[in-house]
Amino acid sequence: MAGNSLAIQLASLCLVSVLYGIFTVLCLSSSYFLLASRSRQSPHERQHVLRSPIFVGNLVLFASITAHWSLTVARVLQAMFYFRHGTEADLYLNDMSQPTNIAQSAVFVFCLSVYDALMIHRVWVLWRHSKAVVIFPVCTWLAYTARVSIVQVATANIASIIWRVWIASRKLRAFWNDPTTHIISIFIESALLWIAWVAFFLAAYEAQSCLQNIGNLAGPVIAGISLMLINARVGLGSAFDSELYTPDGAPTTLSIMFTTREAFDVEHGPHKENT
Repeated sequence: MAGNSLAIQLASLCLVSVLYGIFTVLCLSSSYFLLASRSRQSPHERQHVLRSPIFVGNLVLFASITAHWSLTVARVLQAMFYFRHGTEADLYLNDMSQPTNIAQSAVFVFCLSVYDALMIHRVWVLWRHSKAVVIFPVCTWLAYTARVSIVQVATANIASIIWRVWIASRKLRAFWNDPTTHIISIFIESALLWIAWVAFFLAAYEAQSCLQNIGNLAGPVIAGISLMLINARVGLGSAFDSELYTPDGAPTTLSIMFTTREAFDVEHGPHKENT
């Protein structure tokens, strides 16, 4: 068992590094799309975007996930080369009192706190700034002290988003009939990637599997990817001035293709009302 911990850490580092690269690309892309969508506006409006919760949240989450990844790299290097000349790597990696482990745990909690806060903001926006919808997620977010509560926050957020997206999807059914597109849209909008990863971690934890270490180390970057998928999609839609209107004239946040009802009619022909 002496080399298993180091082997798991190396495998986790490889996976986390790949995921961190994906996260970085998505973060830069979503930030670019968000800024590009405001390129034709006044300097005051562009400054407002730079102070928006989405943009600031992107920067904070990017910095915290980068710190978590850097600490993961530092711990592996410390165990392999510096702690007792690399002869007790397993002992170092399992020592919870090591400063790097304490720092990594603190950054881990901070990353997930930022992710939950941004997801709560997303729910608040989707439900048209309804305070009643976000009361429970906000209270849980403020009170959580254990990972179980993090799951409660994520579940509440995602359930709210799924319900909102499903309602909007029904309004768009006359325009957007591809079921695969619906599935992908709901997958991205509801951050099911993150929930699937949490389920994987909890299953590995209950089974006392070594995979729980991989799930734990990759948690922040998976959360970041799921959020950046949403931000990139919304930012891409904003870059094209997207706001598709349903047959009754109500705007929706789902489409990223057409600016108005007239633009949709030009592309697909006038919509015929059902009789």
